[in-house]
Amino acid sequence: MKPLQPEDLIAGPILRRTEKNRVCIWIATATNVAIKGEVVDAKWALSRNASSNMEIISEGRARCIQLGKKLFVSLVEISPKGIKAFPENRLLAYNLYFKGVSEVSKKSEENSSFWATAQPLSFFFPKDTIADPREGIAYPGLKLPTFYISSEDIKENPPNILHGSCRKLHGEGGDALRFADDLIRKNLGIDAGGNRKELWKRPSALFLTGDQIYADDVSGFLIEHLMEKAKELIGTYESVPLYGDKSLTRKPSLRQLWRNSALKILSVEEAIAANHLFSFGEFAAMYLVAFHPAHWPDSLASSTNYRATAKEVRALRAARAEITSIRRILANIPTYMICDDHEVTDDWNFNEKWKARVEAHPLGIRLVTNALTAYWAFQAWGNDPDKFSYIADIVAENILEPRSEADFKVLENLFLKSDLSWTFITPTTPKAIFLDTRMRRKFERKKREDEGQGTVHPRLLNEKALEQLKQDIESCIKSNSENILLLVAPSPIFNIKLIEDSLESTASGFFRGFVPVKYGIRGYQQSHELADLELWHDNPQSYKEIVSILANARAKACIILSGDVHFAFAQEALLLKTGGQKESSKWNASVPFLQFTSSALQNKHVWPALSKIEQIPKRESRVKYYSLPTASEKEVEKLQTWKRGMLPVPDLLVRVALLDKTDVGEVNPKADKERHNPMSLPESNLGQLQILGQEIKHTFHMRPKTEEMIPGAPPAYDSPVVIYSLDKFLTEELWRR
Repeated sequence: MKPLQPEDLIAGPILRRTEKNRVCIWIATATNVAIKGEVVDAKWALSRNASSNMEIISEGRARCIQLGKKLFVSLVEISPKGIKAFPENRLLAYNLYFKGVSEVSKKSEENSSFWATAQPLSFFFPKDTIADPREGIAYPGLKLPTFYISSEDIKENPPNILHGSCRKLHGEGGDALRFADDLIRKNLGIDAGGNRKELWKRPSALFLTGDQIYADDVSGFLIEHLMEKAKELIGTYESVPLYGDKSLTRKPSLRQLWRNSALKILSVEEAIAANHLFSFGEFAAMYLVAFHPAHWPDSLASSTNYRATAKEVRALRAARAEITSIRRILANIPTYMICDDHEVTDDWNFNEKWKARVEAHPLGIRLVTNALTAYWAFQAWGNDPDKFSYIADIVAENILEPRSEADFKVLENLFLKSDLSWTFITPTTPKAIFLDTRMRRKFERKKREDEGQGTVHPRLLNEKALEQLKQDIESCIKSNSENILLLVAPSPIFNIKLIEDSLESTASGFFRGFVPVKYGIRGYQQSHELADLELWHDNPQSYKEIVSILANARAKACIILSGDVHFAFAQEALLLKTGGQKESSKWNASVPFLQFTSSALQNKHVWPALSKIEQIPKRESRVKYYSLPTASEKEVEKLQTWKRGMLPVPDLLVRVALLDKTDVGEVNPKADKERHNPMSLPESNLGQLQILGQEIKHTFHMRPKTEEMIPGAPPAYDSPVVIYSLDKFLTEELWRR
């Protein structure tokens, strides 16, 4: 076996599931490797202390899966050594040792001489630049990547969780995920002497809540580059069906042949239909580009087959400049990821008709299968290895080229026809339930004459998923001292009624009249898909179920983190279990809901409705919105019409919270002291949730408009902050002000 080269490490390391008895690290390499991982106290990673005499408190091995000729993914699982559990609330560091092998046995890996010639993590950074801010993954003053494990006692170590969604590399607004790099660098949690220093200020986990890649909307500058990268990874151009049964190899020169196929079966715009990912290698290449700077094309200045706007070129250059920071972030914070639709295709499993249309064609089946195989390999596996590792054997036996029809069928059955769910629970403090709202939907039949068969919005969770959610809630709320329930829902459960009504009316009128002509798509249903009207309250029964389950949880508070909608906002809600029609009646409130929606990391889209909503006077924006937790069947039927999801039912009070603009950096002396507090935020943003005793603080780290495309720009000095006091939240007076 040839010695490894620095370029053999093609993605990672990415720190994944991290808990008291296990630390998981994900790696992608261009060759088969054996990997040994070690965890040490961070004091040994200080530049002045780093040596071969580090006190190793654990070590572990990796499982390596070959996915292509030059694509191997490994998950290193490191367990405590000589101790029952990893220390909590203490900064730790990890190192990895690699050895290229043609065939590895467990017995040989246990032999110490086997690792004598292994290459450490620092080898993959030329001239030992593992801490170089331009290309390394360690922070200043440290020689290794670091992290910490929070204790279950919220008071001892206050939770500090980052979250965000929707990161399209050529999207507008700049990449807000890089703000995590600033937050970690400024709050390492250790001083020069190796002592713990305000560790609670350092973010302890990163939640990526959907659309980590955009498979359906790839820049024209990148698509052919990704197709060539796919061939390099897999070893050949892959065969992909066209519309019908005919299959062709996915060569860049033939790319346009799949355009019409995409328009016939997918919810895709005509302008970008030729830029959709289809082969497994293309999905893998897209993840590599999103995670690692080495996979970008050498030049973004020109393309022989694509004419881009200056805005798109500028966005891509800015995104590429931030990738080094993104890589460093992912190496230094436990990261958990859930997919939404764009990891597969826009409006994936939108409703029964969409699903039937797409899965009626070999191309649709192959597309979804390839996308979910890549999602497992690059995202899901590290979320919960105990739950998702069984997929490794199935994928490994059926993924390598040349694949037979039997190989394809095995993977199709696994990802499309089995009872697979990507839902999982994190080991964070508090534990978080990540909901998979795409794989276990319940499709319903029409209830109105003017609805097409199978076009009713689905319930986002079917009966089995809801029962599992109840069990997960019971186990989670007992795991932290404050009984706080934390839920991650890719799509917001509560929405801003004024905005959604405006979006719906605008989209329905526009898309019915113009979209079929503009995009070459026929039929109201496909136009409706392009309007993206896909929310919990679009199916009233689904909305009722999720709210009722959460309200009945024996928790002190329920915090919901979400994304998807391409603007940020905060909401508070209460379910009234008893009481009359009048506000003054006595009532018994349920667990309070707080929802923080952070979107998009990089895909700014300013809906016209947003600017109209923000014109509402400040004093009128704190208004009570009524919604639907316990509506009658008659009321549910009414909600199938234009009042979808919102009726004056006095059982659930939902209120939009103002995003208070608060100084988070240097004060701008020219700032307007009377600046308007908005209800929503269209700029790129990264959410930060902190639970500080009875105070819940959420910051939307916002990219300022003037610095959207400037790499390394800090968040706006007046990034919005929302602060709640749980004690006050539970009082009736709060809801009467």
